Amino acid sequence: MILKLIQFFNKHVYSSAIALGALYTLGFAPFSVWPVSMFAVLGLFSLLREQSRPFKGFCLGLCFGFAHYLTSIHWLLGSFIVSIDPYAMALLLGGFSVALLSVFLALFIAIPSALLVKVKKKINFYILPAVFGLLWVLFEYLRAVVEPTFAWNLTAHLWAYEDHLLQSVSVLGVFGLSFVFVLMATFLRYPKTLPVSVLLFLGLYGYGWYILKDEPLPSVVQSQNSALHLQMVPGFVLQKEKWQADKRWETLNDYIQKSKDGKGADLTVWPETALTYFVEQDDVLKGYLRESVSSPSFVFGAPVKDAHGDYFNSLYVMNDEGSLPYRYDKRYLVPFGEYFPLRKYFPAFFEAFLQGQASYTFGDFGSTSFAVKGVRFAPLICGEIVLPFVKDILKPNVDYVLNITNDAWFRGFIGPDQHLAIAKFQSAVIGKPVIRVAHGGASAVFDKFGRVVFKREENAGESININLW
Repeated sequence: MILKLIQFFNKHVYSSAIALGALYTLGFAPFSVWPVSMFAVLGLFSLLREQSRPFKGFCLGLCFGFAHYLTSIHWLLGSFIVSIDPYAMALLLGGFSVALLSVFLALFIAIPSALLVKVKKKINFYILPAVFGLLWVLFEYLRAVVEPTFAWNLTAHLWAYEDHLLQSVSVLGVFGLSFVFVLMATFLRYPKTLPVSVLLFLGLYGYGWYILKDEPLPSVVQSQNSALHLQMVPGFVLQKEKWQADKRWETLNDYIQKSKDGKGADLTVWPETALTYFVEQDDVLKGYLRESVSSPSFVFGAPVKDAHGDYFNSLYVMNDEGSLPYRYDKRYLVPFGEYFPLRKYFPAFFEAFLQGQASYTFGDFGSTSFAVKGVRFAPLICGEIVLPFVKDILKPNVDYVLNITNDAWFRGFIGPDQHLAIAKFQSAVIGKPVIRVAHGGASAVFDKFGRVVFKREENAGESININLW
């Protein structure tokens, strides 16, 4: 059977590359069947191994990459559907943009594929898997540099829900773990190197077991050691309704109603853009919020319009006096959701359909944090949790990372599940617990090892009271 499969692959190389690219997606959330992705990488390597022309290798890599990205990031359509009318134009513009982006991202697989074919004759075939792994990871790194918030579904993210395998990221780093995955997959190609794959797997798993064996999972139940009583208030409002003038007050009061369950909480947290008002300029609204939320400290997401007319996606901290002593402006914006790449090159008539896109400005760069009762939080908004170098932009003395997010743009697609998985993965990268308060997705708490301490699905819309350890 395996022989017939190899023969089929060699006879139908382009359709095989497309099929393998789609299969590669199955290793990521919400499917998380990573052995299938390992098989897909092995399949691509085997196809490239048989080629003699770099251009054909490029085309095979492009087919693989395009199929993977089209199946894994098609959820970007959601941002067009909820912000552009008519629906047909949303599908047309969204479909074109997603397809174009998929082709662009596929280049980061196509180019290393071509390079592998070019150099393979000069390299011992037992070393070739390592060369392929290095090329793969180099271009994966370049992809992350080109658009940091779209370092989405990196190879290492395939192990987001494998707690023991995940622990090696603290030693190897994100791209080192990606390299090991590709190495394991490609070493399966030869009988003599297959044991190496087994040993690598056992080494990663054994290291993770050693790290976690004396680390009990933290509890969010109140105890004598609880540092802070936190109330998480997730959102459950359709994205199109959220910004409608006749729905804004209703949405605000829905959050307030949920927050009434947080009596005794030290801190109440609402998600990204929970408020759709410019709260800084509205003293009446600030007073209403302070009277309605009982927690001494209150964190919420809201838009900002400054004196220059620039808009920011921001996080505020309100104190017990009703003032706003702290504001964090999002520094890394998400393409299509918060700004439209290459917008100036689109024909002028598209402007009528791009309202709501590209309306935010990048915040000032620099480490920042705030404290509540001596517990220090580093804020990250939405896709900032995805950054592969996220640890480097956070202050080392923070106790928790607070990630507020709005995934309602992509409700009904697989995007929110991928975002949740990456946030889980990143808590192990950062080495700090991550608190995720979401609108349009699951809210959760992860410990510093990337384990799920608490998780609440979106459809359970009531507030969540937990105690930090």
